[in-house]
Amino acid sequence: MEQASQLQTSAAVPQIAGNLWWDDVRQGVGFMFTGLGIYLVPFLLGRHLFADWFNGIFYVVSGLLILLGMKMCLSAPPESKASPLALATLGCTKLILLGFIVLLVIGRLQEFGIALLVFGLLANILLALFVRKVAEYLQARSLALLAVQYAMMAGLLSVAVIVASLLGARWIADGLTLLLIGVQLFLLGHLLEAIGRVQKGVSPEATKAVAVAAHDAPTAAHAAEPDPIPAIPAPYFSDQQWEKLETSDVGAGRAVVGLMTAIFVIGVALYSIVALTVIF
Repeated sequence: MEQASQLQTSAAVPQIAGNLWWDDVRQGVGFMFTGLGIYLVPFLLGRHLFADWFNGIFYVVSGLLILLGMKMCLSAPPESKASPLALATLGCTKLILLGFIVLLVIGRLQEFGIALLVFGLLANILLALFVRKVAEYLQARSLALLAVQYAMMAGLLSVAVIVASLLGARWIADGLTLLLIGVQLFLLGHLLEAIGRVQKGVSPEATKAVAVAAHDAPTAAHAAEPDPIPAIPAPYFSDQQWEKLETSDVGAGRAVVGLMTAIFVIGVALYSIVALTVIF
């Protein structure tokens, strides 16, 4: 009885199977998840034991992956109301990455790095609200509730990180930062799972056993009267949508090339600075 009710609920989820926009969103969330994972590396290695330029390589690569992922999340359909939040998060992340690179190059990261934490506070809250909007559209109520709770917690913990950094309690600041990133990874991981389930036509609130049953069970009509000649499906997208898709693909390709070029140029610049410092 419980399985039947959950299977019936799964029919009410948004029909996004085969929707390329949501494929882009799912891939974008995956890029952000990977970027946050790379951001953790200096903390796990003990970032205070290494030079700023060494840690900066991980931070820059992490920031570029997060930027690329958030850029792809702009493909979220208007009915989800998540695109404005993705755009705002993208803007904050760009400011943080640009400010970090500038401060790292001029050697003033220790003096003015606190300013980046203020933008980080805003980016944390915006990311949580983005997850909430997508989760609400996908009817993942538990995930939406967690996102709201994280948004409130992120504000408090981010302020605590700023205060700890100002007081010189760097290990406390690092511990709070690890907690923030851990919760972000938790939210993004569950968001990836929720999008994947809805793309299969399964409610994100269903248990794993029910999700597998709903995905694998054939329909009664198909089992009774199999159609020997499969019908040709109608095109999912209109001509205008296909044109927009092609334009989006070209833009995404240029963005990827630009990001890879930026990674190479930044790497060369950082190694050049180190080499000049050692020589002179």
